[in-house]
Amino acid sequence: MNELTPKDVLFDVFDSDDFPAIANPQEAAEVFVQRLIDAGFEIKAQERTPIMNVGADRQGGAIASAWPPTTQDG
Repeated sequence: MNELTPKDVLFDVFDSDDFPAIANPQEAAEVFVQRLIDAGFEIKAQERTPIMNVGADRQGGAIASAWPPTTQDG
């Protein structure tokens, strides 16, 4: 799996039908990221770790699930 940069993600958004008025999506993504950095924001990738959700079913029993789901084989 290729790692996407913030510019890659913004380019995909700006190049979609949701933003038809953006003539140059690549440049718009670069400007957007730079403006966020200039404003003091830090852009970093989310760590990919399994998430554990624990809840209760309707009868009061515990429900636990992990992401990503596991299979019988692995």
